[in-house]
Amino acid sequence: MNPAAAETAEPPVVVADNQQVGAANPPPARARAGRQPNGIPDPAAEPLRLNNPPAPVYADEMHRRLPCWMVFFEGPNAWFYRSFLVGILFFLLISSFALIGWMLLHPVFPQFHVADAALAAVKFSGTRATGTCRVTVFVDNTSPHLTTIFESIEISLIYPSTRTILSETYAFPFAQAGPNRTTIRANLSFSGVDLGADGVRSMKQDIDRGSLTLGVWIRAEVKFRNWKWRVGSIAMDGYCSGLSFQFTSGDDHGMFLNPYLLCYTYISR
Repeated sequence: MNPAAAETAEPPVVVADNQQVGAANPPPARARAGRQPNGIPDPAAEPLRLNNPPAPVYADEMHRRLPCWMVFFEGPNAWFYRSFLVGILFFLLISSFALIGWMLLHPVFPQFHVADAALAAVKFSGTRATGTCRVTVFVDNTSPHLTTIFESIEISLIYPSTRTILSETYAFPFAQAGPNRTTIRANLSFSGVDLGADGVRSMKQDIDRGSLTLGVWIRAEVKFRNWKWRVGSIAMDGYCSGLSFQFTSGDDHGMFLNPYLLCYTYISR
């Protein structure tokens, strides 16, 4: 007998000796393999089967590499990446506001010019010098958007050969709504200033050669304002070098050689 046919053959029907098979006593139903006679699956014969069984999860897949954009939201270092991202966004925001403010306001430092100067009656007594000097200074605010407020302004006359301050004076505080120009007339006469032996000898030689060069130093406390926006007080210096006077023989009045002299302006602190 063929083994395959033996495996697929249905089991024989067993009839008791005292039982007659007929219309009144039909033969019992033959049960299929794995099922009960009434057709219901036999739980003991058939394994439990699910319609959508879950896919198996392996250990290496539990630690799979996340996409690059997911490191900001998942993973052990997510807080660090989020903090870094927030820092970059904050920096870009502040930089954008600063750039827009600079483009709208465009702050420009005031400019100083020595428009005119006069020096006369320079006399010497031992190591001391006396003279009369008057200087006219232009203060220009060239910014069309900002108002410049000068809280204090000091003007000094310097002999640069020995770096000696001959005289100094103060101007009244003022404000400039740009663009605007303010004129300051300063009396920088000096009397009895001790230059030392070397300083007196050097200044005498300059006058005898017919040219004396001095300098003007301007120190100011400045604020900038635009509508409600205001910058704190800053210290600004301006140095005007090359203030030259020409002397002729027999005349103690010096003629100013370089009018409208531009001063070098910088922030001191």
